[in-house]
Amino acid sequence: MIRYYAFATVFVLVVAILATAWWDRDWLRLKIASVHVEASPPGISFQHSIGQTSQKPFIAVAPWALSAVPECLLQRRLVQGDVAYVRAHLPPLTPLGVGQSIRVADCTMTVTKNGIDLVRGVDKMHIPAPTDLYRQGQRLWLYETTQGVPLLRSYDARAPIL
Repeated sequence: MIRYYAFATVFVLVVAILATAWWDRDWLRLKIASVHVEASPPGISFQHSIGQTSQKPFIAVAPWALSAVPECLLQRRLVQGDVAYVRAHLPPLTPLGVGQSIRVADCTMTVTKNGIDLVRGVDKMHIPAPTDLYRQGQRLWLYETTQGVPLLRSYDARAPIL
């Protein structure tokens, strides 16, 4: 008989706890306060207390470099797979030769024997070889191999290509 009283007591306590938790469910929620942090991304100038401007260049080796400058180029497509599949998506174009440059807005892309250099202001990024850059009107195509995987990215120029 005591066993039934103990079970009934435990049952009533569990129901009471669950009912209280349901009633005060806002109390149980984790509340996260918003925090405002003033920070500048790399390459953006900011003012020091004495009024001097400091501008740190962003320098990187990055296969995705052309995708990182949306003010100049807007990535439209990414194709990856085996070489035949990726090459089938590339229009019949001739890649730009070593030493040739393309300028879009304030971005300059130069084909080198080691890959492609992208310069925008003080920022410099390098897309390592093997890579080819193609131009078709206002669209650029970048064929690259990253970690053994062929990639084809197409970009629309945000300004006239010079």
